[in-house]
Amino acid sequence: LIVCPAAVRSTWACQLEQWLDFLNPLRDIQILRSHADKVSVGVRVAIMSYKMLVTCTPEIQKVRWGYIIVDESQNLRKFTNRTVAILSLVRKLTKESD
Repeated sequence: LIVCPAAVRSTWACQLEQWLDFLNPLRDIQILRSHADKVSVGVRVAIMSYKMLVTCTPEIQKVRWGYIIVDESQNLRKFTNRTVAILSLVRKLTKESD
C-alpha cells in the first residue's frame, strides 16, 4: 500500500513500472482515484492519496498489506488525528498478517 499526495499517485505507478520490472502494470498496480474504486483481487500494489485513505478505510481494512509506504509523511501534520489513527490501524493489520 502506498499512501501519498494525490498529485504524485501516477508518478509512483510509473516509477514502480520502471524499477520493479517483475510487476505487471495492468494486473499488479492499481491507482485508487475515487471513492467508488475497490482494491482489485490480485493487486500487489495499491496507490492512494491521504484523502482516499480517510474515506476508504473499510475497504483498506479488508486487505492484508505486506508493506505500507507513506510518501511525504510530513503531510500528516496537516491532517486530523483520524488520519493518524487510520494509518495506525492499517499498520496493525499489516503486523497481524505476519
